[in-house]
Amino acid sequence: MRHTESDPTFQLRGDAQIGFLHSSGRLAHLEVTREHLTLTVSMFGLFDMGRYAFAPADVVALKPATGFLGLGSGLRIGHTRLDYPEKIVFFAPSATVLTAIQAVGFTPNAPGAVSGTPADVRGFPFRWLPLVVVALIWNVLLGYEFFFSGNPFPIPGPLTLTSVLLLFFLSFGMLKSGALLSVFLKPGRQLGEIRPLLLLIALIAAFQALVLAILLSTGALQKFGKHVRPKAAAANANGVLSRS
Repeated sequence: MRHTESDPTFQLRGDAQIGFLHSSGRLAHLEVTREHLTLTVSMFGLFDMGRYAFAPADVVALKPATGFLGLGSGLRIGHTRLDYPEKIVFFAPSATVLTAIQAVGFTPNAPGAVSGTPADVRGFPFRWLPLVVVALIWNVLLGYEFFFSGNPFPIPGPLTLTSVLLLFFLSFGMLKSGALLSVFLKPGRQLGEIRPLLLLIALIAAFQALVLAILLSTGALQKFGKHVRPKAAAANANGVLSRS
């Protein structure tokens, strides 16, 4: 904890849960003064996944929280910011985080703060129909390549790459296009609630697409398939003969 005479500040590194995502490896940084509580979360230590700043009027309550299966202890920030994910939890090795926050003078005073009631439960932010349509398209692409291509030992190919690119362009598109975002989000919900999730999906999909594109363009997957398929076919035939 760092103090100055006029503005005491509490700072601590730890883990965090932001909406659907959990950031481990002490990549979250909490900074608290009398007037602000700020949680900054890094994705893989490479770039910011999000910066969440709260004034006392934004916070309903600060409550103890536990991690998955009761592992780890943390502090849940019950807030009224509709542009942030509903669930924001800071996990730290110190058991005195709440005491330290109170010591610097940060006091929640949003509506409901007196009774300590949590923020309203918003529910799932996405519309179900667009998600179902995307899931169907994604499964058709993969299903055809792996189950209906007529190849007894399929390997990833152009349709697999297309399915990965679909996820990338949809997630990246929602980050950039309000029109596309409105197709997937329920009325009244905002980009800030799902931004960390979209960033993670876009990052993973971009990496997978790059790897697949390189493997397909160099013919590495085809060479691997030619090497593995005869051995797999022989092993399968031997298994059938031994059972008979």
